Amino acid sequence: GSEVAAIAPESYKPIQGMMYLIETIHHAGGLPWWASIFCATVALRLCIFPLSVMTVKNTAKLTIARPEMEDVQSRMKEDLAGLEGAELAGAQAKYQREMMAIYEKHDCNPLKSLAPMFIQGPTFITFFFSLKNMSDGCPSFQTGGLAPLFLDLSTPDPLVILPVISSGIFLSTVELGMMEGMEGNPYAKQMKWGLRALAVGLVPLTMSFSKGVMVYWIANNSCSFFQGMVLKRKATKDFFGIPETAHLKAAAMEKATAELSAGVKRWQELS
Repeated sequence: GSEVAAIAPESYKPIQGMMYLIETIHHAGGLPWWASIFCATVALRLCIFPLSVMTVKNTAKLTIARPEMEDVQSRMKEDLAGLEGAELAGAQAKYQREMMAIYEKHDCNPLKSLAPMFIQGPTFITFFFSLKNMSDGCPSFQTGGLAPLFLDLSTPDPLVILPVISSGIFLSTVELGMMEGMEGNPYAKQMKWGLRALAVGLVPLTMSFSKGVMVYWIANNSCSFFQGMVLKRKATKDFFGIPETAHLKAAAMEKATAELSAGVKRWQELS
């Protein structure tokens, strides 16, 4: 019989649907619960893979367009100084049109890069509460793990092995793939250090989660890792039409070095 049927009425529709999806994979495939969670995660990540490709492509195009955008922003800052009223509004509109022309020229838009969070965020929340409910309400979760490593999916990992594995995969993704398409971004280094700190912080943050939830985290982070590795390959970029941006990293470093040298020179002159 269905264990989910007994607890589904207490949940919202998306959570009900996720619980039934995992249970259907469990029964139809004859898979243990941990493998059913893993398969459901991979299936959903495959469904949103086209969105991930679109985001990576858009980010790469924004990176290529960044020098033009920075030029417009620099001129705008100088020209708008001291303007008021109608003159200010007219100048702002002029530069807004210039920025839109750059987006159109490179077929990119900053808003497109935000698209994944509107899909992945709700998906994560739905998975989390679905597995939490199943951990509490499905008795077979207590023997649905991968023996002898983690048999009981309804309780937290007392040895904190699963949270460490999950965070380790996330950190590997940051180091090897997460920053793909961000070459030339002046804030890329700070973002990378922030994500490294998050990877460390996730261990204490997730150590109280049930093993069933942690199986989802590990599966999801594994998908991100392999997706990052696949999208880094030149053949993949060529196939999906993702522009190459690696050459911009050297240009950005050159620019940063030049700005640093100029700053040091000015400081020496003042002193």
